[in-house]
Amino acid sequence: MMNNIYEMIEEMRLQFGWDKSDNIEFLTNSILEEALELKIAMMQENKDNIAFELADILMYSLTLAKMLDLDVETIIKDKIEIVKQRDYE
Repeated sequence: MMNNIYEMIEEMRLQFGWDKSDNIEFLTNSILEEALELKIAMMQENKDNIAFELADILMYSLTLAKMLDLDVETIIKDKIEIVKQRDYE
């Protein structure tokens, strides 16, 4: 499933020329902006907007991970292992 999502995102980026214009700084700033928009959608309890803003965050994040040559599954598994070692009491 994940490869298909990457392919869909890349197809969209190619269609609009974003593959040539996106860079790490732009993607990072976009994630921050979309996170704020997600917070607003959450405050408004607008489920459709929540879904759209979350999708934006995920697409920018996956694109950034690919640009940085990071395997999403690996970095999430690694982070889960770190979090499991923490004491939250």
